[in-house]
Amino acid sequence: MEKLNKKGFFLIETIAIIGVVAIVLVSIYSQVSILYNNYIRNANYNTVESIHAVQNVKTYIEQNYTPNLRLDLTASPSPLLDIKNYSFDTTGYYAALIAKLDIKEIYFTAYNINDVITNYASYNIDASFLDYLRTLKVSDSKADTFRIIIVLNNGNYSSIYFSVADLI
Repeated sequence: MEKLNKKGFFLIETIAIIGVVAIVLVSIYSQVSILYNNYIRNANYNTVESIHAVQNVKTYIEQNYTPNLRLDLTASPSPLLDIKNYSFDTTGYYAALIAKLDIKEIYFTAYNINDVITNYASYNIDASFLDYLRTLKVSDSKADTFRIIIVLNNGNYSSIYFSVADLI
């Protein structure tokens, strides 16, 4: 009887296994890559530092609220009113608070920011700020409720809302 050489079968089997393992590794890498990129993008949203800063700004605004703030928002061409340099007081406490908390921008806006998100090009909003606003997208509208959105100098974002009815 003649003996057949079966070494070729082992080589094909090994190549097939390596191919299957490579396909599984590529699919796992793509999923982990998506998760990691989302984590990195969202790591700057609502950090402890930014939540602390926005809470302090909210407390200050609640204590020094003026109806002019609301009127200025309705008169503004943009639904995002920049209140970083807003004159709440003459003591300089507001400016010192902003400097101490390392705040880059402070915006006062209505609770429902869907208009800002859909018409972002007309309001000159950069891409990272727009990504953050999209995480805040809401489906309802609350009367006399506003948002304070802050951007820290390190690139962190945070927001908080408050009702004017609670102030009265």
